[in-house]
Amino acid sequence: RALSMTALIAAITLLLSTGVRAFASHTPFIDSHLIPYCLPIALPSFLGAVLMGPHTAFFLSLWCGFALAIAFENMLILVLLGVLSSMAVVFSLRQVHKRSAFFKSALAVGGGEILVAISLAAFFQRPPSILLAEAGVGVVSAQATGLLVLFLIPLFESIFRVTTDIRLLEY
Repeated sequence: RALSMTALIAAITLLLSTGVRAFASHTPFIDSHLIPYCLPIALPSFLGAVLMGPHTAFFLSLWCGFALAIAFENMLILVLLGVLSSMAVVFSLRQVHKRSAFFKSALAVGGGEILVAISLAAFFQRPPSILLAEAGVGVVSAQATGLLVLFLIPLFESIFRVTTDIRLLEY
């Protein structure tokens, strides 16, 4: 059951990321440098941490980061974002007792994406406008991923007959 859940989480992440990339590449107001920050790279971390535990979440997120980097023409920033987002989620979602914990954890993921944007802006000497755009898109994407997780967790609980702390608190 854990292998099926892991495969489904990875498939959803890869499909959503491919869809977001296709949409963003055909949208005139989204520059190509913003695409890595638009992707739901933290999705496997969130779902893995709640459904399977922190260790599985970390390795699942790392694998998805590498898979996305390879699929998107060796975009190694996705590996970096995957590692930072998984660390932020794993450390901030130790025990989930309220649904608001997902949004707090998403803020931590957004903070990690801001750090990546600052680091890359300093390294490549990008202007502040690009830095602000990347940071803003990263925070919004992280919050959207946290919201998506709230919708996906009940589906995974019912499909795989898993009981999470959130479900226990609802009763």
